[in-house]
Amino acid sequence: MKNTLFIASCALLTVLLFVMGAKAEPSMASPETPDPMTIAQGMNYCRTLISVCDLKSDGGACGGDQYAGWWLPTAEELSHFVGLSTSQNYNWSRTPFTQELDTYIIMSLLDGSWGYGGYGNAAVVRCVR
Repeated sequence: MKNTLFIASCALLTVLLFVMGAKAEPSMASPETPDPMTIAQGMNYCRTLISVCDLKSDGGACGGDQYAGWWLPTAEELSHFVGLSTSQNYNWSRTPFTQELDTYIIMSLLDGSWGYGGYGNAAVVRCVR
């Protein structure tokens, strides 16, 4: 009886999180954009992207399949890929930097170092799914 109740509770929580728009932890990151772009351009880019996987959060190999359903990650979502890239570029996150108006956290996947950029600044983008 306890196991059935626990399973039902987990199922209900999963449905509620889905309905409320919660996203699962990302397992894949797209290739880095070749050119920097603004955060608004990055959000639009990820929304329409169909791409192969470049990095997997578990460090495994990506296949050659094309995927849709990418989004611009939060800083926390980007952190799952730190140490898996050799790029020294900073990637946009959609996490606002709360101490400066209209700024967002940017992060290096090489070492996890971070900074922030303004709405009109440019950085590379790596989408997640």
